Amino acid sequence: MKSIRKDNRRKPPSRDNKRSQHGPKRDEFVANASNIVIDMKHFKADDEDVERLDASRFGPDQTGVAIMELTEADRHVVGHSISVAPLAILIVGKRFGPNDEPFTMLARTVSGLPIIIHAALRQFGDRNIDFKAAVPVSQVDTAASTVIELHILRKEVGAWKECNVPLHYLGVHISAVRGSSLIATWSMKTWSEDRKPVPFMEAAYWHGFIRVPDEILDQVLVRSGHAGIYVSPKDGSKRHDERFAAIAMPDLNLMEIQKKAAMRGINLPSDAVGSIRPASVPVCYLNLHL
Repeated sequence: MKSIRKDNRRKPPSRDNKRSQHGPKRDEFVANASNIVIDMKHFKADDEDVERLDASRFGPDQTGVAIMELTEADRHVVGHSISVAPLAILIVGKRFGPNDEPFTMLARTVSGLPIIIHAALRQFGDRNIDFKAAVPVSQVDTAASTVIELHILRKEVGAWKECNVPLHYLGVHISAVRGSSLIATWSMKTWSEDRKPVPFMEAAYWHGFIRVPDEILDQVLVRSGHAGIYVSPKDGSKRHDERFAAIAMPDLNLMEIQKKAAMRGINLPSDAVGSIRPASVPVCYLNLHL
């Protein structure tokens, strides 16, 4: 009975079979002179650029960096200079000599894939060649811009429901801010006459901030006072921008300001850039470009 049970037992799978189910282990990439591309911008001799030197040309009176593996590099006796120019061997791979000082650097495979490799420099010239990681620096063109405080007054808007999306309403009446001209917007909220946040349909005005490029700043400011839109340029300290003069014109609307300005020989809007009328202050201001 015991022998029958023994014969019916299933033999557990061997480790070799289990390992074969997952396939062979993937070979680890090992860098050598023929399977990597190295950017020579990483190497300098007294801040001067150096060029790659073909390993077959390495020898006395040569200049540049030759890329080799340890076995090939050991054929060249290190410890004395053989060139008055900068000359070095860059050892790549996984093996290095006892006196080498390996470092990591960015390279690419011949197919263009970025990889991190280990490498070490051996000097053979009167002037040393140093590794200095050439980190790419992106240059971003930045245009001058200005923050603008924005009010949209309900009592000066024909149909308040048209202001449900304030930036759309702004674009309808100020063509300069249409499309991608606005750099940023924030704190756009609706408020009551006593400066309390309220739902849109109960609001007396919109208030918020936008940032626009300076190249369209005048085009935006000159429309201030139209369709209930009032804008005021701000400086970095959130105060009125000193590039523009704010002139108090108490109890006057935009049309009355234009008439008063004409009496003084000021042509609006060509000599000015609009009016400001914060919703909480019952006065108008004239922005004269300085």
